[in-house]
Amino acid sequence: MHALGKPLVLQQTSISVGPWIAYGTLMFFRGLFFTAYFEEPGWRGYLLPCLQRKFSPLVASLIVWVPWALWHAPLDYGRPGGRNLMFYLQTRVLSLILMSIVLTWLYNRSGGNLLTVAIFHAGMDTFPFVLPYSPISLPLVVVWVLYVIVADKMWRRPSG
Repeated sequence: MHALGKPLVLQQTSISVGPWIAYGTLMFFRGLFFTAYFEEPGWRGYLLPCLQRKFSPLVASLIVWVPWALWHAPLDYGRPGGRNLMFYLQTRVLSLILMSIVLTWLYNRSGGNLLTVAIFHAGMDTFPFVLPYSPISLPLVVVWVLYVIVADKMWRRPSG
């Protein structure tokens, strides 16, 4: 971000690098074993292949996104302090649409390997807790997703 002249928003912390790495590692494995391993068999292991028999990977990604986003609504609104509608729109609408497309791409590119998408899912969930944030990151993700869509022609149904 420094090379691009963009600011980083660092989380305020008083812990040193070692415990910070341990925290990030624990957060990753928590996300892998208690979130991604439970969600991905349903979203990408069952629903996505069923949808891709009838729809293109892009359309299937968008259809998978709907229940995936709704699945997270109780987590966002039910926790103490709750989340506001703007947070929900940014994280569960915009970000999850983008991530749904990326996870479909990873699933298809890995030959349907759920471990691949589970690891990416866990990493995606861990990122906001351990790494600095930059406002330019979302547009960079959009560029990546657009590249994935065009490079793999995700609007076409796969042959076979």
